[in-house]
Amino acid sequence: MKKSFRSLFNALKTLANQFDEKANDTKYKTLQALHKTPLPPHKEWPAYQHLLLFLSAHPQNSAFTELLNKEKERLSKQVKKAGNAAKAQLQNSGLPHTTTLSSYSHDLLVWLAENREIKMTYDSSSEEEIELNHVLQFTLPDMEKLLTAAGNTQEDLLQELKVRPDQFLPFLLDQFSRLNHEPFMKDYFWNKLGIYVELSSEQSSFSKLYNQLSFDSTYYHTDLLRSFDHIELLNAELPYYMNLSTEQQDELIAVMRNTLLFLERETDPTTFIDRRSLRFYQLERGISVAIYTMTPNRHLPMESYAGYTLFKNGYPAAYGGGWVHGKKTLFGINIFEQFRGGESGYMFIQLLRVYRQAFGVDYFEVEPYQYGLDNPEGIESGAFWFYYRYGFRPLDKQLNKIAEDESQKIKSKKGYRTPAKTLVRFTESNIAMNLGTAVPEGVLALRERITSYIAGNYNSNRSEAVLESLAWFRDKANFIRLCNRYEEAVLKDIALVARTLNVQNPAKLELLKEMIQAKPADMYTFQELLVEFMEL
Repeated sequence: MKKSFRSLFNALKTLANQFDEKANDTKYKTLQALHKTPLPPHKEWPAYQHLLLFLSAHPQNSAFTELLNKEKERLSKQVKKAGNAAKAQLQNSGLPHTTTLSSYSHDLLVWLAENREIKMTYDSSSEEEIELNHVLQFTLPDMEKLLTAAGNTQEDLLQELKVRPDQFLPFLLDQFSRLNHEPFMKDYFWNKLGIYVELSSEQSSFSKLYNQLSFDSTYYHTDLLRSFDHIELLNAELPYYMNLSTEQQDELIAVMRNTLLFLERETDPTTFIDRRSLRFYQLERGISVAIYTMTPNRHLPMESYAGYTLFKNGYPAAYGGGWVHGKKTLFGINIFEQFRGGESGYMFIQLLRVYRQAFGVDYFEVEPYQYGLDNPEGIESGAFWFYYRYGFRPLDKQLNKIAEDESQKIKSKKGYRTPAKTLVRFTESNIAMNLGTAVPEGVLALRERITSYIAGNYNSNRSEAVLESLAWFRDKANFIRLCNRYEEAVLKDIALVARTLNVQNPAKLELLKEMIQAKPADMYTFQELLVEFMEL
């Protein structure tokens, strides 16, 4: 009796993370049978897409990959033939030939507008928090600015400006580009307007199914690595990063950005990426990691927001970032749903390995959302124990003791599960893994010291504090060179730090001078200098 698509799908899903000889043979035959079975109703296509992506990222051999590619093509063609009603229900699924509707940053939409294969359509906006009038008074040509003072509604204003409905989105993108010199003001206004845009493409490549790097290496699985020495892996020497061509950089950035927009998300380092900071490491077992930071006009003071995307055989499998300050980083990881059930622990430690060696970090801290705060899935999955397994411990001493007791119960009582209320308690504290000998000071503590210094010595007058600190630092460090506008911003931060900490050591003052030039130009050099400064 011929099996149904549903039964074959369930069988393949059960076998997806098994790689012994029998399982491999059964997987191949099951996929062959699926390929010959009519596809199910459209509501089941997103789940099938996720299964095909997991299998594509964990292939057993080239023949299996070839069959997967045929099945992906069949699914893509079926979606393309689907009626409008079905496609409407598949919106935001990331499937080929479907639409994605969400709110994106101005910079990301400007980048998307350069791609002629992607159609962008304005959907809606909100004037509940701010009116378009209030924004355009900063952007319109002077001869037209008076139109914004007439109290026109958005519709009336656009009529006065002779902007047709089909021109509205390009008009907005153009007008907001006039605020590029004030990126945070631009972001504020754009976010307040709440612009929603629908994205679509005739090309199958614009989808989760085909969003893959063409130049990454392929690893064929004979198993899944669940048990390994994580300290040994953290200490394994990191290979030199790949020297990417301009075309490879373009492809890498496109894949990373598209990955997030299909999830209706963005991260600042991915959207505002500084190409000079982009490094791509090819690691073991088909894992590659790209790390990068933002352009200088969006840098954070005295720390580096270093984003990452992790790839599995060229498919984006995880994203997140680290807020790096000296030997300490606040770290976040998000593994895409379709890649859970694979080598999550191994991927996590590979990420920590990259950050540890690229930035000299040995103290990793994780915030409670990652393991359950306002995150029911994190509680249900017991995510806290994922981190605990690799050496993360609550910073709160009482919670750390409770975790130790719970860990012993898990080891000694077969089938024991930590109560949900206890897992919720763990979210009252950050957790950390310390690979060094001391707890490094974080940027938050430094910021608090600066605030206290300004309050105590300048009656909270920030302008006076900055001016006096600049004069003090220039004199102490003999800093006389002219700075560009990005270096000037760093100089103010450095001067406040130096004055607050009363830095007198000539070697430390020299390091601070070097950091002013390095911060806008090279995240890695700045981090090296900061570590050296903090260790002197």
